Amino acid sequence: MLRCSNAAALRTGVEYTMSLRRLTSSRWTKSAPGMFYATPLARAAQRGLVGRQLPSWRSIAVKQYSTETSVSDPTAEVGVTTTETSPADVAEPQKEVRKKRRDDGGGSLLDLAMGTSSTAHGEDPEAMGATISRKVVEMELKWLKDPKVLADRVARVLQAGDAPLAVALIRKAQMEKMECTVAWNHLFEYCLKQGEPKAAFKFWNEMKKRGRKPNSWAYTIMLNGLSTSKKSQGFNPVKTALSIYRSIYASNSAVKPSIIHTNAMLNVCSRHGDMDTLWEVAGELPEDGPGSPDPLTYTVILRAIQNAAQRDVEKLGPSDVQQILARKAQAVKEGKRIWSDVVYRWRKGQIALDNKLVGGMASLLLEGATQRDCYDIFALMNQAFGIPNLASKPPPEAQHTSARPGQWNTSSETKNLEDVPFVDADNRVYRPTETETEPAKEEQEEDEDENFENLFDPVIPVSPGFAPKTHLITTGGPGPQFITAGNKELCTILEACLTMTQGLGLAKNYWQYLTEEGNEHIIHADMGSIHAYLRILRLARSSRLATDLIRYMPNPQPKTFHIALSCCRRDRRNMNALKYANELLDIMSKTLVLPHPKALEDYLDFVQVLLDNPQHLMALNGLKVKRNPMDPLATLGRKLRLGLLSFAVQNLQPHITKLKEAMEHGRISRNSSLDRPRDQTEQSISGSLALKVLVRTRGLIDELLKSENTPLLNKYDCQQWKREATALRKFSDTEMVNKFRNTLVHPTPAQLTAFEEKRDIPVDTQKWVK
Repeated sequence: MLRCSNAAALRTGVEYTMSLRRLTSSRWTKSAPGMFYATPLARAAQRGLVGRQLPSWRSIAVKQYSTETSVSDPTAEVGVTTTETSPADVAEPQKEVRKKRRDDGGGSLLDLAMGTSSTAHGEDPEAMGATISRKVVEMELKWLKDPKVLADRVARVLQAGDAPLAVALIRKAQMEKMECTVAWNHLFEYCLKQGEPKAAFKFWNEMKKRGRKPNSWAYTIMLNGLSTSKKSQGFNPVKTALSIYRSIYASNSAVKPSIIHTNAMLNVCSRHGDMDTLWEVAGELPEDGPGSPDPLTYTVILRAIQNAAQRDVEKLGPSDVQQILARKAQAVKEGKRIWSDVVYRWRKGQIALDNKLVGGMASLLLEGATQRDCYDIFALMNQAFGIPNLASKPPPEAQHTSARPGQWNTSSETKNLEDVPFVDADNRVYRPTETETEPAKEEQEEDEDENFENLFDPVIPVSPGFAPKTHLITTGGPGPQFITAGNKELCTILEACLTMTQGLGLAKNYWQYLTEEGNEHIIHADMGSIHAYLRILRLARSSRLATDLIRYMPNPQPKTFHIALSCCRRDRRNMNALKYANELLDIMSKTLVLPHPKALEDYLDFVQVLLDNPQHLMALNGLKVKRNPMDPLATLGRKLRLGLLSFAVQNLQPHITKLKEAMEHGRISRNSSLDRPRDQTEQSISGSLALKVLVRTRGLIDELLKSENTPLLNKYDCQQWKREATALRKFSDTEMVNKFRNTLVHPTPAQLTAFEEKRDIPVDTQKWVK
């Protein structure tokens, strides 16, 4: 198989050793401010160019020449004056000329491209988009003989937005037979980034008409750009890309076809949903050797199958359940056909798996969302990564759809319909001939031959005590190799557990196995994986495991406490749920500068749910309520409610104090995204959500201080809560609502200093994953 990279496949093979001398800047050559920049070495390496960078041109006193002659008029005279000018006098008019050309004369890129025709070029000089002095272009090219310097200059001019000058430089360089292939590439890339694929294609044809053959990188630029181009009237990106792709295989092509070009073409088809062209291009690839599919090829095809299925499902209504299931099953079956080819070539050592390819197949299986599809994901992880399959194989399921597209079973009632035979003109029963029944038989035999029951069986035999990571490092001979799993694979496993029925226990087993220290498949979970697992724990009502997970985390995020406290709210029947919620509040006060308002809202919701269900208070741990066996049930219920209210207010008190201090003395800024802080470095919070928490807390205190509850409360506590309620009353005003709408509240310098002092306390970061 041809093994190459983008850089290797796209080299021009040209070396430049021309020395450069310091250039003096004239009125024609002085570039606009900010046009010079250091071209990244990697960008130059992709084009196979080696050379010295052109130093910045220094303005000196020069003679001022007229620049009114157009490039399109070679017979025009050039006026010369002998007036000496200073650099400042030269710079100002030059800026005005460039600004006018960008604002007025630049026109559209398509107009510049259309200026190449004889009509536009000769009869209508303004079709060039702007009047570019021939003298300017000639003086520019005088010092741009090196192809690399020319390409860099064109790139800087395009970056400054002066497309007419860049086009004029390229055309003049082409007329003088200069090497300007890379300059053309910069122009193609600029047109595509500006959303002008028509102009890029016209420049492409112009380059070839002028005798300049595109290099390999030019084909890649055009195909990649067309993948993101929109279809418009008179322009079809897929057809345009296909014509460019076919030209690579022409007899007069100077480029050797590569799988890189094929992948780019397949990506165009995938982005625009043209599956017919995609299968046409993919069917032309050889099975092995140079140009055969690589992992990226299969990844693009799998993504295209999934996107096509999603588009078809969106066209169906919510009531078309059977058709939706059938379309998803059809997509999964097509993906399994592709994976069978992957496994066959992987087994023979022709390709190597990568994480993107496995992730593409797993994502397609998740699209099916059946019990068997979820089980196949676990089998796929075992096949590619060596991760043990901890799931039990589900029983065989009935097929929801036919193997052929469009043959969907809309209802089971069709099986009971009366069979009415067809008759011919003579009222004789019609019997199909053998040639008519032969295609149907072939389809039926094809469906029977396709059996993907063992498609995801292990390819690499794993014996007890075998470490896949050791096998991965071994590079003796060709053969299939395991790849290393990461957080993306961990999230895929958790999502499959969440999708399947009764998969919550399986998710816990996978998490414990994959994050446990000393395991050969150890994965150091990131925040994305942790949040995915917390959502599963929330669904499973496992507040204890959620608290155990966060207890030893080194740097939990505000979102982490939001999910964990909502888990406690859902697990309200647990007698220790309140204790876990209070522990989470305590951890949040130590790890965040300001408390997360959504987490505090979850705590308030949890308290309200308990108040609405007093039967849960009888067995709730953590409430310090003196119970008298002689008290009636109503009195005991009131004591439990008051105990819960006072306990909740005491635990909220330090967080409310922080919010008040930040909202009164901290910096307040506008937030463009509603209720979502943009800056996480300063632990800023949403002002509207913080205000809502303060108002709800005041309501909790007011309910606690009702007249019928006063005899059962401590006098000192009552006075303290009254003062707190009075301090919170101002946050209920309309002015406060308007003040903190769509704002961010930042902590005060004193709060930041106190938080940094607390962070000096050592934290055990080795236990949180257990």
